[in-house]
Amino acid sequence: MTIVGPRKRVRLIGCRPIGCVGDNSHMPNGMVRKVGHRIRELRQKKGWSQEKLAEEAGLHRTYIGQVERGEKSIGVENLFRIASALGLPATRLVDV
Repeated sequence: MTIVGPRKRVRLIGCRPIGCVGDNSHMPNGMVRKVGHRIRELRQKKGWSQEKLAEEAGLHRTYIGQVERGEKSIGVENLFRIASALGLPATRLVDV
C-alpha cells in the first residue's frame, strides 16, 4: 500500500492494530497496569486530581493518566518523582 501526500510518498510495509499501541498486556502479570492502579489509589487517598499530582511531580497531566491506565511504562526517574510528590518511598508504588 502506498500513501501519497503533498510532499512525500510513503510505502507501508506492515501495520499493527490500533488497539495494540501502548498496550502493555504482554508484560508479566500486567505489572505496568498494576503499578498504574497503585499510583491512582495512592493519589486518590490524598484527594488529589491527576493534574495536582502532575504539578507536584513536575510531569504532564496526560502522562499521569497514561501511567495510571497502564498505557505507558513508567521510568525509574518518574517513579521516584511521583513517589516524592506523594510523600512516599518509591517501594510503596511498586508493592503490588
